[in-house]
Amino acid sequence: MRGGGDKFLDTLSRLKDSGGESVPRAFVRALNPCAKLAGVLVFSIKVVSFKKYEVSALVPFFALPVFAAALLKRPAREFFLKAAPAVSLAATAAAANLFLDSSSAISLGGFNISYGMLSFTSLVAKAFLCVSAAIVLARVSTPNDIAAALGKFGVPCVLVLQIIFMSRYLETLVLEAARISRAYSLRSPAHPKIRFSHFPNILLSLILRSVERAQRIYTAMKCRGFNPRAYKCKSMPMRLSEIAGLCAFSAMCAFFRLFNISEFLGGLVK
Repeated sequence: MRGGGDKFLDTLSRLKDSGGESVPRAFVRALNPCAKLAGVLVFSIKVVSFKKYEVSALVPFFALPVFAAALLKRPAREFFLKAAPAVSLAATAAAANLFLDSSSAISLGGFNISYGMLSFTSLVAKAFLCVSAAIVLARVSTPNDIAAALGKFGVPCVLVLQIIFMSRYLETLVLEAARISRAYSLRSPAHPKIRFSHFPNILLSLILRSVERAQRIYTAMKCRGFNPRAYKCKSMPMRLSEIAGLCAFSAMCAFFRLFNISEFLGGLVK
């Protein structure tokens, strides 16, 4: 049996030969999905465990989206755009704190910052960090790998199958919607865009077509012997290096959780 070092070198050689993406990005993609999912869970738990007035302690955790953007060679604004819906929802839920908790907390340059503003900023930052971690996981893992990792973590088989089917057939639903929109524009060239009064009928047609296609797909799967109760995730053994990397990442998150790096650096500057 070959040692772990030889396997690691073989993995690096395969990554160098694979064109189209950088070696660090391909290396992260090749990691065990269970390790990546566990890292995202640890990161999210540490982020949401902060109290509602602790804003400066969240700053070190922004290193994850920044580092991920550099690793994936994606602009940082892409993370902001993809996280915008969740951040907007969190901001809407936390907007009441601006009025209910208006007592002054600190004063910066003659400007009073209330506890409500601190809690509002904290909740929005937590939402952005958690969604960013999920975006990074989706970027470096396939939907099948994420579903298999969820199965290994004890998520019910029904939910795992729903994730797999949704990721696999969502594109089919989008193509069906594009066909309906194209047919509508061809039938009414004077008004190529769908009118609001026609939207309910078109939406109903899309739902009926989707249900009919889903039924045909499920019937074909049953004819091929598919049994949702007997579905099993593939075996994904974790290497010692992946376990060590997960432990190191978890220790770093725990360190950022226990020690406020921002306050420490601010004290050094003063």
